[in-house]
Amino acid sequence: MDFNLKYNNGYNLGLFSGVFWAVNAALLSFILSQEGIPNFGLYIPLGVILVAFIHDSFSAITVFIFKIKLNDLKKLNIRKHYYLSLSGFLAGPVGLTCYLLAIKYLGVAVATSTVAIYPVIIAIVLSFLFGEKIKKYTILSILLTVIGCIGVNLFSANTIFVEKIFMGIFFSIICVFTWSFECIVVDRLSNDDSLDSSVMLFIRQLSSALLYFVIISFIIDFDYSVFLAFNYKIVSWILFASLFATLSYLTWYSSIDKLGAPIATLLNVTYSFWGVFISYLFLNQYVDIPMFISMCLILSGVSILLVNKNKGLE
Repeated sequence: MDFNLKYNNGYNLGLFSGVFWAVNAALLSFILSQEGIPNFGLYIPLGVILVAFIHDSFSAITVFIFKIKLNDLKKLNIRKHYYLSLSGFLAGPVGLTCYLLAIKYLGVAVATSTVAIYPVIIAIVLSFLFGEKIKKYTILSILLTVIGCIGVNLFSANTIFVEKIFMGIFFSIICVFTWSFECIVVDRLSNDDSLDSSVMLFIRQLSSALLYFVIISFIIDFDYSVFLAFNYKIVSWILFASLFATLSYLTWYSSIDKLGAPIATLLNVTYSFWGVFISYLFLNQYVDIPMFISMCLILSGVSILLVNKNKGLE
């Protein structure tokens, strides 16, 4: 397909954001299953919060070192862009923690599939609150993709052991709304020339890491924090996962800037497909015919989006 360069870049970035996030999710699932990460009672969220703090802190440091220039620092204005800081507070300490808890309770395939419904929330909010016209083929693409994600969710739940499905679904729903808020904020601020995707991500990750630090200071046992901080094996895996998360955020934010939130997010949620695919290859995820059909629906939704955009249809 001969896409216009602008859209070609945006589509590629959106798809790659999904691939990178699927790898990140698989790595986080592996980390949360390691000895040293609590898996009982109230200690589960405490361990998850510490993992998320290291994860987002390293991401902020990575973006700062490799993407932020001196002139970018002069443009930073946390007060002016407080919505972006708020999105960091919600999408990080609330959203990412709930996402990790959903993975802990549901497994990576089911958790990623459940959270993947958030493009619907974004499309509804942008349409009703901001008056954005959502094109017909975009709506069809979203519906097919979300139905496919729900199918993957349901059929995965029938083929893997789910520890506490209701707890997992609860945390997934919270994650859906916090990540939707983040995406809408990025979409609204993408018109600000003083903010490129790397600057927005830096503010987001820094805000997230700071709130995590405050939470840890008040509620988490100091001895356990020191133990995890010096568990080099676990920390190394967290840092590795964080690299893929950073790549995912950078490509996703750039895709939102080029294509808008509904399309960029639709491409991003292909991580549901990639999550099952990676789980099949490395985590012994069983894929039967109904799940395969659901995965094909996800691909069909993305394909309709690409074909119709190339033809210029409304």
